[in-house]
Amino acid sequence: LQPALLALGMAALPLNLAWWGTSTLGCYVFHYYFKDQVGIWAWSLCDFVTWDPTGFLLFFLILGLCAIFTTILGPAGHYFLLTPALLHPRIVKAMAAMPKPAVDLGARPRSSPFAVVVASLRACIEIVAGGSKFGESSNRKKVVK
Repeated sequence: LQPALLALGMAALPLNLAWWGTSTLGCYVFHYYFKDQVGIWAWSLCDFVTWDPTGFLLFFLILGLCAIFTTILGPAGHYFLLTPALLHPRIVKAMAAMPKPAVDLGARPRSSPFAVVVASLRACIEIVAGGSKFGESSNRKKVVK
């Protein structure tokens, strides 16, 4: 019954709580890192308001501390976690807007990095074995059969 009443009450709330709804990921992930420090802050608040016999002021101060955490640190953690996903489209768009090279690289077939390494090694072996790939003469004498 209580979850249904909470859902109905939140649906009738005239405030837009989207900011706090999007910050839940950051709050959930990063509260483990801040929980000890926030606990120390809460104990400091207890010492600060020892003159209040009712304890209501302490209650509202701790609620305010939670609201500050959810309002500031939660969204900061949320956007920190989502930075790679948010930057990727911008990087792709920036790279697509870069000017194309003057040389047409599409004329030669593209190959994998492994194939490039193998071709480079074959060229080195050919040069060392006696034949130059670039038409230069080798210092070794070729055996003619």
